[in-house]
Amino acid sequence: MMMFSGSSWSPLMLKSCLLIALALLGACASSPTQTTAAGASCMDGTTREGFLDSMPLGDAPCARALQTCVNGRWAGPMLHEQCSSSSKSCEGTPHGTIVTGYLAPFAHLGGCVTGSKTCVDGAWVGPVIHQSCQETN
Repeated sequence: MMMFSGSSWSPLMLKSCLLIALALLGACASSPTQTTAAGASCMDGTTREGFLDSMPLGDAPCARALQTCVNGRWAGPMLHEQCSSSSKSCEGTPHGTIVTGYLAPFAHLGGCVTGSKTCVDGAWVGPVIHQSCQETN
């Protein structure tokens, strides 16, 4: 048996320690920025980049963000690996815009009713809206 610091090491203990050491060396040799799993271990001070959202609101561009490794864990905002910044406007009207107007272009006296529609991800949601309503007798 081997002696080390006052302890005796069996061949099985030595083999186990060597396997653990080799596994740790392999983990240290790989780039911690390649790991994207939440809570994955990393090397303190390293950073990784991603996107704040997988699909930003409205016609906003994809915003990039960083996480920093602190005490072996990734800290910072949740990151997304991909972001789709395709335009989500309705014929140039930004996503989320509410357009108000009238439900019909003509109505009997006192019958013009207002309504609204909303641009949601590139499609209008709501009734057809007219810019004006002419009241007739």
